[in-house]
Amino acid sequence: MGGCNSRSDCEAIRKGSQPLPLCPPGCRILCAHPADSVRGWILLRMCHLFSKPITDRTVLVPRDLNIHLHRWVFCLFCRRMGVDIPWDRYEQPHGGLMFGALISATDPVATLSIMGNPDLHVDETLYTLVFGEAVLNDAVAIVLFDTFRISYHKSVSEFHFTDLCRILYGFVTVTVLSVLVGLLMGLIQSYIYKHSSISNYKKMEMALLLLFCYCNYSVAQVLSLSGIMALFINGIVVSHYNSFNLSKESKTTSEHIFSTLAYLAEQILFLCMGLYACCGILTHYWNLAFSFSVLLLCLTSRAIGISSLSWITNYFRSQLQLISWPMQIVMWWAGLRGACAFGLALNMPGPNKESYAAVTLSICILTTFVGGGLTNAVLDKPTV
Repeated sequence: MGGCNSRSDCEAIRKGSQPLPLCPPGCRILCAHPADSVRGWILLRMCHLFSKPITDRTVLVPRDLNIHLHRWVFCLFCRRMGVDIPWDRYEQPHGGLMFGALISATDPVATLSIMGNPDLHVDETLYTLVFGEAVLNDAVAIVLFDTFRISYHKSVSEFHFTDLCRILYGFVTVTVLSVLVGLLMGLIQSYIYKHSSISNYKKMEMALLLLFCYCNYSVAQVLSLSGIMALFINGIVVSHYNSFNLSKESKTTSEHIFSTLAYLAEQILFLCMGLYACCGILTHYWNLAFSFSVLLLCLTSRAIGISSLSWITNYFRSQLQLISWPMQIVMWWAGLRGACAFGLALNMPGPNKESYAAVTLSICILTTFVGGGLTNAVLDKPTV
């Protein structure tokens, strides 16, 4: 095995006048220390073995190779999967963390619409579990994605375990404070509606209801918190307390308005998904092996999460309220990816955002058509 055995040899390699023996053609190694040339040679041979030949590129071997080794492993894995990510376009682990956050956002709309069919006689506990996940999962995924994205823009060249702890601490802090903002705004709104005669003025009653929603979101955003999480908690509080303070006409009107706006926003996102699919994002940036690997990891991690959390929940439940295995299978099957995941993928920063968007779009299409289409067959069992 060749290498620079002296300081003069290392200087010659650093200047490019002396190539490293057995090094791929066109490559030069900039050594931070003479002993690092051997490590650089090993890394380059790994690249030559597991990926496309690297030519016309100068490789800098850092002094502390352990800190930067994850960069090489990530790029080698992506190239092995068919995604060509140059070394100089490698992004921080924040990119993988953001992608993990967005791809965990489920959208079981098709499952819930079928489970709501009274002819299937679906267990109420199962419907509540799937519905509760659908409501809370998107809000948590958005908060986590925003936390990682803020850290991405503030990141430096190195990523340590302390950085991950700091990110998770920021996520917990933002979540707790956002919940408190939504709770406080919901209680204030309910108090005003209860101790006033605003129900006698139908237009003002509806207008104030909408303005409180916007005010709740704006206050959370001004405080650098999550407006989505605050709005979610505010909706729970208002539906539990303030719905009794509304007049009958306003209550019916508000239900139709909010359901129509939610349906319209979701259909616009699905329309954008179709437009992106037709405009060639899958043709230019999609990779089968990479998409299959991500889908397999999503299914595996969801199965592990549901089974482990169900086991913990069943430990504290009575025998009549246990989450059975058929119910867990339905919950696992309901993990469809949809509009929320794709919307977050479009906001991915970094040089590889198109590849992330293409993978997310393919998984959303596959899980929606296959998972949603077979939901009726999965639910059509007496045990469920």
